[in-house]
Amino acid sequence: MGLLKEGFITNEEYNLAKPIGSRPARLCGLPKLHKPNENYPLCPVMSAIKTVGYGLGRMLKNGLSHLRTSPYVIKDSFDFLNKIKSSKMWTRYQFHLM
Repeated sequence: MGLLKEGFITNEEYNLAKPIGSRPARLCGLPKLHKPNENYPLCPVMSAIKTVGYGLGRMLKNGLSHLRTSPYVIKDSFDFLNKIKSSKMWTRYQFHLM
């Protein structure tokens, strides 16, 4: 409540972060069908929707999502390679990439 009073977060963000009507997380198991056993082991999958921290996570995601659109963020190794090849250093130096 202090962050709301100080104006650090909005009413909407406060309502997202406030745990109302929360429930425990749900744990499900997906069978690993690629395993050769007849007794297929389960791969655990956790659903955290409507848990205590779910709204807080959504609030933080909304507040920090602009950081992912920075030109300095690399999505994967292919994006990394493309950024290196398009840089000015690529023409000056010989890179040995594996």
